[in-house]
Amino acid sequence: MSTPSTDDDRVLNRLLHDVRTPLGVAHGYLRMISDQRLATPELRAKALEGVTNALSKMTRLCDEAAGRAPMDDAPASARSADAFAARLAERLPPLGIGCTIADTLPGAALRVDDAGAVLEGAVLLIRGTLPAGGRCTVGLDGPTLVVRRHDAGDPTTLLTLALETAPS
Repeated sequence: MSTPSTDDDRVLNRLLHDVRTPLGVAHGYLRMISDQRLATPELRAKALEGVTNALSKMTRLCDEAAGRAPMDDAPASARSADAFAARLAERLPPLGIGCTIADTLPGAALRVDDAGAVLEGAVLLIRGTLPAGGRCTVGLDGPTLVVRRHDAGDPTTLLTLALETAPS
């Protein structure tokens, strides 16, 4: 018969094993982004989506192991496009990157499961793509929130996020 500590050890070992895979996936994608090995905005967006999915899987695994229903990552206001743009604009200047909010987005909501993870991924993507002193804007392009780089030549799209509801 197994002892409680042995059962606990099995559960912990399974959790550690299950979390290691998505952690490795997220690490690999972030390394490619930071090493600037992804040449196109589409590849960077795909990598960011992979990071977001891996982090969401880790969150679900931890919630399941803790025996609770998955928790929302942030209050509903953090899912609003305006709140997301403001949080992004706050996070970049300490990294030496200027960020301007080009449009206000009242009533628009992001179509994401984990706004906090997407924000972190966006900061890493921008930091890995723009040099210190670079500039970007956050604004609208039809039904999407778009982050564009403006440090060399024509603006380049770095990231697009679908909006759940149209701006009012």
